[in-house]
This record gives sequence, C-alpha cells and structure tokens, in this order.
Amino acid sequence: MLKIADSAKDRIRHLCDQFRWDKGIDPIPAIMWLDTDLNGGRFPTGVIIGAYTSAQGGELSGEIRNDNGLEYVLAVADDYLPKFIGKTLSFDGNSYRLD
Repeated sequence: MLKIADSAKDRIRHLCDQFRWDKGIDPIPAIMWLDTDLNGGRFPTGVIIGAYTSAQGGELSGEIRNDNGLEYVLAVADDYLPKFIGKTLSFDGNSYRLD
C-alpha cells in the first residue's frame, strides 16, 4: 500500500510530540488528502497530517496501519486511494510528497 520514507516518519513523529506536549494526549497520526477546490482555495491540494486521539483507537483498530515503525490511519475517501497505492510519502522540509 503506502510506504513512509524516514523524512516523513520523522516529521510526523515531531508533530505527534508537539501535539502530546500541547494537549497532553497521545495522538494517532492521520494521513489525509486536501483538495483545494473543496476548501475554497485557502490551502493547496496535497497531503496533510491530522490526528485522532488515543481514546479513539478502539474505533480505529481496523484502520490503523504500520509502516517503517510508524502507526497511522490513512484517512482518505475511496476516490483518493489511488493517489496513495504503491507510493512513498516523503517530506521535503516544506511539504509532503507522494512519489
């Protein structure tokens, strides 16, 4: 399915650490697709990272994936799944990329 490069894994773990620090809650990272047409052009189309809380883990048990030592949920609509299948998620210092 989706592979996660070390660059993306490190960035996602950093974001999770910040979330944990700010909120005092353990997050489960959610990899999502944002479409600029659906957000009024405020943000560019591409991969974004969100989070579920560990309290939601039971509800997500069948959705939690693991790659490269990182547990995450691929929270995308079925229409967007082809963008992720067989791709590698990386982070170039500014944004996430699917290669």
